[in-house]
Amino acid sequence: MNSPETSRPYRSTVRREQARRTRASVLAAAREEFLARGYAATTVRAVARRADVSVPTVEQLFGTKRALLAAVVDVTTAGDDEPVAMLDRPAARAAAGHDDLATFLAAVTDLVATVAARVSGVHAVVDAAAAGDPAIAELAREIDRRRRVVAAWLVDGVAARGALRATRDEAVDTAAVLLDPVVHRRLAHSETPYAAWLADALTRLLVE
Repeated sequence: MNSPETSRPYRSTVRREQARRTRASVLAAAREEFLARGYAATTVRAVARRADVSVPTVEQLFGTKRALLAAVVDVTTAGDDEPVAMLDRPAARAAAGHDDLATFLAAVTDLVATVAARVSGVHAVVDAAAAGDPAIAELAREIDRRRRVVAAWLVDGVAARGALRATRDEAVDTAAVLLDPVVHRRLAHSETPYAAWLADALTRLLVE
C-alpha cells in the first residue's frame, strides 16, 4: 500500500496532466469556433460545448473571450503550449547557427512559412475583429510588435552575414511587412512556394 507521502505526488501529477489536457481541448475548440464563426459570433458557451467542458471551466482557465483568443494566437503560433519564446526555440536557434547568408535565409523562411501556414487564419480573425473592438485592436498591435521583433532578429542576422541595402530601421520595416501572414494568404495559391518567394524577396530588398 502506498504511503500518503508517495500517493500525494502521484495524485498531483495526475491532476496536472488532466488540467493540461483540458486546457489543450479548450484551446483547440476555441480555435475551431473562431475560424468557423469569427470572434464576435463565437461564445464561451459554444467553446465549452465543443470542448465538452463547462462554461465555468473555460472562464476559470482563461477569464475572458479576449484572453482566450490571445491564448489561441500564442499556441497556434508556437505549435504548442510551452512557455518558450519563438526565437528561443530549436528551429530559430538552428537557423541562427548557419554562417552562410543563403542557408540562413532558407532556414528562416522555411520556419516563417511553417508558422504562417498555422496562424494566418487566426490572424485574419483578429484583424476582422480589431476594427470594432478596442481590446482586440490592442491584441493586433501586440501581434505586430512581436512580428517586428522577429523582423529585427532576421535583419540583424542578414547584417551579420552581409551588407544591408538600407538602414536597419528601413530593413526592419520591409521585413516586418513581408513576414505578415496576410502576405502568406495572398500567395497561398501561387505557383511559387511562399518560403522560396520570401527568401528571394528578402534577398532582393535587404541584401546589398
